[in-house]
Amino acid sequence: MAEAINREDVRFPSHGDDCAGWLLIPTGIERPPVVIMAHGLAAVKEMGIEYPARQFCQSGFAVLLFDYRFVGESGGTPRSKASPEIVQQDITSAIDFVSARGDLDETRIGLWGSSFGGGQVLEVAQKQGSGLRCVVAQVPALSPNGLYRDLPRRRRWPLRAVIAVAGLVQAVTKRVLSIPLAAPPGKLSALGHDSYEWLSEHEATTRFKNTIPIDSLLSITRSNPLAILPKLVRSKPTLFLLAREDALVPHELSRRWLSEAGVADESVSEFSGGHYDVYEKGSTQQQFCIDAALRFFNEHL
Repeated sequence: MAEAINREDVRFPSHGDDCAGWLLIPTGIERPPVVIMAHGLAAVKEMGIEYPARQFCQSGFAVLLFDYRFVGESGGTPRSKASPEIVQQDITSAIDFVSARGDLDETRIGLWGSSFGGGQVLEVAQKQGSGLRCVVAQVPALSPNGLYRDLPRRRRWPLRAVIAVAGLVQAVTKRVLSIPLAAPPGKLSALGHDSYEWLSEHEATTRFKNTIPIDSLLSITRSNPLAILPKLVRSKPTLFLLAREDALVPHELSRRWLSEAGVADESVSEFSGGHYDVYEKGSTQQQFCIDAALRFFNEHL
């Protein structure tokens, strides 16, 4: 166990801009292993992941949590821009940053990703060498492409129509057009009304913005981390944490996809609760995920 935690406000370069983050370092431990945390789509580091980060650090791991480019305290314009490529580049830049410091063990790095980040850490891990030891994917968006394809028709067709029309308008006018990430029932948004309460709460108290450019949304709907899963699970230990009542990433779809990818049952842990319960400090769902991830990191880092 760490004697105490030192928190550094850090910035690291990523593809012409920079990412802002917090680096938590346990005192009394020389060159500790590192956990890099990748949050969900457009989410910022203040949105429910600092408490798990501190739990990991108190157990002896250095922890880096950060804002992707174009959101939060990180650089980049236009604001709120997002894509699988951006997220994967920033996670890779985070790995490069901690590896170059010298006071952390670059041969023992673990990735932890949640929601959209939970899918993207899988793709990053597949491209990394032996220093990246293991991956935790919490309520992961294993296939945004599959989720978009399998949306109920009443949500799928209006969203497709808006993306198509806005894409044409944007191409002609050169203006960046956006829609809300989440909205109340009856209003169009990228993620639907199930996400609205949680995201609205954090828009009022953090730098999070409840908006996404149309071209960003289109790139995200083409993302499919599932494609690399069979190879990844054969090469690196991977843990999947699934919420049985997840309205954003349906549990039955995730279980089916993991089974089809050849993921062993012992690599999957499930809990009762919804997608956003894992971010509520002190919730049984959050603690379940913290404890499962810690057991996993203690074994593999």
